[in-house]
Amino acid sequence: MVNKELDVYVKSFKQGNDEAFDVIYDETKKLIYLSIHPIINSNSLTEDLMQETYMKAIKSLESYKIGTNFKAWICRIAHNLAINEYNSRKKVESLDEENMLEIEDKSPQNSLLDSAYEILNRDPKTYEKEIFTYRIVCDMKFSDISTILDLPKSTVFNIYNRIIKKIKDNI
Repeated sequence: MVNKELDVYVKSFKQGNDEAFDVIYDETKKLIYLSIHPIINSNSLTEDLMQETYMKAIKSLESYKIGTNFKAWICRIAHNLAINEYNSRKKVESLDEENMLEIEDKSPQNSLLDSAYEILNRDPKTYEKEIFTYRIVCDMKFSDISTILDLPKSTVFNIYNRIIKKIKDNI
């Protein structure tokens, strides 16, 4: 569904049509999942953060401007929640190294995709997994990715090219 079509449902939901939320959810759930999971690496926590994303989006829906990119807007919310959760878990882990939290439930996926994520995890650089996921898995435009990650489009493009080279060199 294109952004203009999705905006019709957003507007309808703003006007009180609760059924419009079902369409919004169906159109964005995969994208939201993929915005959170590469950062968190836990299915159950990803699902919790998805719920939190939708609740936060509903509460702040009045700030969304019809005509802009709703998918990028809601992915930005999901991404920020995932980063906040990751940072808070990182602090807990550093405070109590004996009882480190283990990240669980790595979902079984395509082996080529798993290999790519493994390569990206060897030398974790900011945004590599997110850009890879948004571009390859979600087939998003660089401009949308730059909006979600709040990075210049050229930076996203350069990181993406480094990611592809890294994966090609290692597979």
